[in-house]
Amino acid sequence: MSYKKELIERITELKELASGSSLWVDQEVRASVGLEVDELASRVKRTEGVLFIGLMGGAGVGKSTIINALAGEKISGSSTKRPFTERPVCYHHQDTQIDLEALSEQVKSINIADAPHQVERIRNIVVFDMPDFDSIIEEHRVIALDMLPRFDLVIWVTSPEKYGDLSFYEMLGRASQSQDNFIFVLNKTDLLNNHNDTGQDQLSQVVGGFTLKLNRVGIMQPLLFYFCALSGIDQNRDKDPNFIAFKDLVFKKREEKEIQAIKLANVESELSRIVHQVKTSLTGRAGKGAVENAEQALITDWDDIRGLSQNLAEASLAGRLEKLLAVLLYQPTQAIWPVRICLAVYRLFTLIIHGLPRTPDISNLNLTPHEETGVLVNRLVYFCHRLAHNLDMWGVKSRPEMLHSPEKFVPQTITTAALFFRERISNSLREEPLMKFGYRWRKIKHSLVLLLPLVFLIIRLLDPALVSQVVRHGNWPAFYQMPINLILTLYTPQGLTALLAFLLIEAIMIPLCARSYLKDINAKSVWLAGVLRQDYAAELDKAAAGLKEKLLDFTSRLKNELNRIDRLK
Repeated sequence: MSYKKELIERITELKELASGSSLWVDQEVRASVGLEVDELASRVKRTEGVLFIGLMGGAGVGKSTIINALAGEKISGSSTKRPFTERPVCYHHQDTQIDLEALSEQVKSINIADAPHQVERIRNIVVFDMPDFDSIIEEHRVIALDMLPRFDLVIWVTSPEKYGDLSFYEMLGRASQSQDNFIFVLNKTDLLNNHNDTGQDQLSQVVGGFTLKLNRVGIMQPLLFYFCALSGIDQNRDKDPNFIAFKDLVFKKREEKEIQAIKLANVESELSRIVHQVKTSLTGRAGKGAVENAEQALITDWDDIRGLSQNLAEASLAGRLEKLLAVLLYQPTQAIWPVRICLAVYRLFTLIIHGLPRTPDISNLNLTPHEETGVLVNRLVYFCHRLAHNLDMWGVKSRPEMLHSPEKFVPQTITTAALFFRERISNSLREEPLMKFGYRWRKIKHSLVLLLPLVFLIIRLLDPALVSQVVRHGNWPAFYQMPINLILTLYTPQGLTALLAFLLIEAIMIPLCARSYLKDINAKSVWLAGVLRQDYAAELDKAAAGLKEKLLDFTSRLKNELNRIDRLK
């Protein structure tokens, strides 16, 4: 993979992380990183072309002279208005198109002065003469620092009388640009060389002191040149070897491959700085250990939620649901008519005693009693608040909806689960239980039980002689006489006694059948209520688990983002 392609992939990954991450303190930080990454991406695309050089230094150190020396002729003049540059000045060949307006908008809307020239030897070099940062105007230092990331090469210029100024080293400390792209120039060395015999000693002393001061601000091996820039312009002067080496280095870096390498190196330096900034600010605030601890707490402490859901289901449905189910399952039209009459009497007394409605109404069932619901809701709200508190400590502002106002979101979730369950049982109980209750079988069983005494009554009233003629001799006329004989026997003392016994037995059996019918209904309602309580507890668990999964999904995303940050380089 090419160096340029690798840089593009790293920039893309950082951009995706900045745009989709939940770990940013606020939108301003997200936007700031996003803009910086976009600028890096555009700089990678501009790696071919001219070399952008920034001249940094205080007033009177000879920055304009260095520009003229590189050009071999005078293209920049010193300011006659005041002893410092008020705004950046861009020196470029007239055939080189530089979008200064776009650059000005990117760098806090500063006004960059345009200074085109016709010098061929520096056609592929664009030099920005930056405002003097040792002036009393703080804006000059801010502009210089904002422009630094746009330069491929930064030349820091000072002079023997100014190399000790504190402002020079303060600016170096505030600069985030890669030190590998810094060149240091000690200009105006002719001020020291005028001392003849001792001049070289003074120059060595100043160069040594300058190098030592650079070491103290962290620049251990500075690329340092010392010369008099006027030697590059004045044809009557001998060329300073140090200036020739400096010029050759700048022109060497001007070559296309060198330019691309420098630009990509600068982009990588800026990318590393942003990544370091992101890692320092985010990883320290939202460590993976803290996220993993919160995630483990959610998993461990959630075990008691099922118990709370079961308690709520028991409190919501205990007793009342059985009674409503008993009324719902009561279908007297499915019983034979003698049992139906008895059931009507039973039902009248049952409704009066238990105060049950004549028709079942599931909507009157309170599925969220205050005390038990409060225990479950408070527990869930506690989990949300604890995670939200940890997110606040980590500086994470983006979070799921439930963490913004858990006191509102969690009760709504439980209430929604209760309403959904009520609607479900209201629809299903009217059909499924009635099909499973077995009314047809009970109707057949009760019919057989009540018809058995009638069979015995008929046998008791039949004449044994007629029965014997029909059975043994197949005397069919005797068979047709049997119903008449049966009716006539009813009016005999023997027949009346058998009829009274039959009625007495039926009077006992009918209430027993009705009682068995109601007992089966009660047993069925108790069993069905138990099943529904378990279903309701499962529904509450499902709602609570939904909250849990959302929280775990969020903590998982946090871990993934932190892992991606750790992998950034």
